[in-house]
Amino acid sequence: MKLVAKCLLLALCIGLPIYGQSVTADNVQYAGCYEVRTLTANPPDYSTRLLPSRFQLSTDRSHLSSRSFVLKPLGESVDPHSLQLFSWTPKQNRLHVAFSNGKWGYYGKLKPAGADEFTGNLKYFCDWRGHCGKHAIGITVHKMACP
Repeated sequence: MKLVAKCLLLALCIGLPIYGQSVTADNVQYAGCYEVRTLTANPPDYSTRLLPSRFQLSTDRSHLSSRSFVLKPLGESVDPHSLQLFSWTPKQNRLHVAFSNGKWGYYGKLKPAGADEFTGNLKYFCDWRGHCGKHAIGITVHKMACP
């Protein structure tokens, strides 16, 4: 009985990482590089500096969730001294994106808005319970060639 349990445990330990790394073409259909075309904050404030003007939706798995991938800023870094927890999750006909520095950030859904373009609204969040305010960002991004 102990041998069967050990073999089952070994099979699970080997199989789970392989299963977790398997990626279908549907899951990475939106991967690539994007540039921000429009960005409107309501109310206007400095918090939009967290968002990079260009970024890559990579196929590298994020440590934040088994279904999400790393979102990498391109070119200039938003703030090289801050923690950047940027991720994206592909969904059917939309993207879920999150831009966070560990204390506050934006998250939301982007939907296709034409050829190689996504648009949506991002909501502000923070770890100060009840003191976050109601910020929102309207954003449109366009696919570009990766550098």
